[in-house]
Amino acid sequence: DETPNAEDCAATDTKTHFTGATDKVVTFDTVEQVVSDPEEKALRRRQVHAQFNASNVSLMFMLYPSLIIQTFTLFNCEQLASDPDSLVLVEDMSQRCYVESHLLYLLFLGFPMMFIYVFGFPAVCLFF
Repeated sequence: DETPNAEDCAATDTKTHFTGATDKVVTFDTVEQVVSDPEEKALRRRQVHAQFNASNVSLMFMLYPSLIIQTFTLFNCEQLASDPDSLVLVEDMSQRCYVESHLLYLLFLGFPMMFIYVFGFPAVCLFF
C-alpha cells in the first residue's frame, strides 16, 4: 500500500486526504482551476457577476410583495367612531395613529421602507 508523496500530488494536480483510522488515500481533483489567460479571467469574472446579480434580483422579487405589504400596514389606520381622534392602527387596535410611538415608526421605519422598497427597488431595476 503506497501513499503518494508531495511531488506526485503536485504533478497530478490533485489534493490528498487521509482518512485517519483506515490510512486509505482518497484523491480528488481541485475545485479551482488555474486560469492563466487574462481574457478567460475577465470572462469568468463577468459570468460570476452576472449570476450574482441574477440571484439577487430573483431573491428581491420573491421578497418584494411581503416587504410592500409590511410597509403599507404601518400606514393602515381606521376610524372606529365618529370622533376624529379614534384613528387606530388596523394591525394593533390598541395603537392610536399619528401620535407618539406610531409617528416615530412612520418617520424612522415607514417612510424609509417606502422610499427604499416601494420606489427605490423598481427604479434600480429599471436602470440596471
